Amino acid sequence: MTDSPMRITVGELAVRFLEQCGTRAAFGVISIHNMPILDAFHKRIQEAQGHSELPGNLSGNRSRDGAVGIQPIRFVSARGEAGACNMADAYARVSGMLGVCVTSTGTGAGNAAGALVEALTAGTPMLHLTGQIESEYLDRDLGFIHEAPAQLAMLQAVSKAAFRIRNAQTALATLREAARLACTPPCGPVSIEIPIDIQKTLLDLPDDLLPVAVPAQPVQAAQIEVLAARLRGARRPMLWLGGGARGAGAAVARFVKMGWGIVTSVQGRGIVAEDHPATLGSYNLQKPVEAFYQSCDAMLVVGSRLRSNETLSYKLRLPQPLYRVDANPLAHNRAYSSDYFVHGDAALALDALADRLEGCMEIDPRLLPELQAARQQAGQQVDAGRTSRSRMRWSSQRTKAAGGCATSRCPTACGATAPRHSTTRAQACMPWVVVSARAWRWRLARPSPTAPIRWGARPWCWQATVVSCSTWASWPVRSRKKPICWCCS
Repeated sequence: MTDSPMRITVGELAVRFLEQCGTRAAFGVISIHNMPILDAFHKRIQEAQGHSELPGNLSGNRSRDGAVGIQPIRFVSARGEAGACNMADAYARVSGMLGVCVTSTGTGAGNAAGALVEALTAGTPMLHLTGQIESEYLDRDLGFIHEAPAQLAMLQAVSKAAFRIRNAQTALATLREAARLACTPPCGPVSIEIPIDIQKTLLDLPDDLLPVAVPAQPVQAAQIEVLAARLRGARRPMLWLGGGARGAGAAVARFVKMGWGIVTSVQGRGIVAEDHPATLGSYNLQKPVEAFYQSCDAMLVVGSRLRSNETLSYKLRLPQPLYRVDANPLAHNRAYSSDYFVHGDAALALDALADRLEGCMEIDPRLLPELQAARQQAGQQVDAGRTSRSRMRWSSQRTKAAGGCATSRCPTACGATAPRHSTTRAQACMPWVVVSARAWRWRLARPSPTAPIRWGARPWCWQATVVSCSTWASWPVRSRKKPICWCCS
């Protein structure tokens, strides 16, 4: 006599599928419209720990779903959907696994919109599972509680793609396609609406819950040969790495060993250590770097969109000729004209290119020392700009204070004024300092007869207090070392 098929909810089906994807943590906000999914997270952990008599022990050998050694997913409850989505984004970037965020319908899904845009911009592979009201009342404009008109359209606008599971029979196929799209370059978050009645629907446990494999985009050997022939004569080549090259660290190391210079976009940071002598890091907007670029005779851009914030709105003069490698064929001639374009996976393309270039290039030995000099000059400019902005801020604050802000004059030697009821977040002059509320309370509780506090005013922020420099200097060292409240500075 054969065993009857195991029956599970669609919510548990989604959780079991995510386990097969290798996800180890999911983030979200608890709601009545995603409870079957959250119950499944809990159930699977109980099974793994042996605290449940339900079949499918994850810590044993082979479970009813055919999985061996599958680990349950830890659900992390967040205080808001935006934070949950950001956490799932960060988890995917750090772990290299599929990120998962679970939200409620209506306002809950809307709260995640901003974080979804961030994940889409970063190219983060992520699944956003959101609830939906009962299928019977969907899209009927009945004013049903928690329903948001055109929620699916909203999710399509802030995600790489968005789906709605309309019945239990198509749930697994939708989950597979969503995960495939999320992990296919250019990666991005994919949203799935699951109405609450569908989440509760029972169905037989499928024999196969494995996700669709996403193979790396192959490269054509002929294209690599052409690109290698064009790069062999370069003596001062630069390699620009974007988020699409995150998995190509080993291949990039071969170019570093050859003596290439490296620059990364924000999304490509960490592929090469930031303190490595061969990298500019993300310093690519400053004049010294732009001048250095003009001394280079080739640049290979890999997995980067050359976004506006990293190219001075596409006005940054990059080395010429400019070659590109990208898994997205639409990247060709986007933002900057490409002298040659190779369509394919970053790691595969760079490895194949390194095979053809190693031992065949004569890199200028002055390239890396000049790169480091340009980076040092760029860093000094950034630091100088930060100091200049700080001085401008103080000047602006003094002007605001002098323009009618309620002030109180300090009776100490500095004779400066500071705001008493200012709503401009301004401090009157530089001789005044902002100290933490903890330091202020400590000083009030332990007044020193030899160094009385002659003046103190509460500014707009409850975390800090404004006092004159001379008063602050008279405090005991223990008190002066309390942290400054930078949100008020």
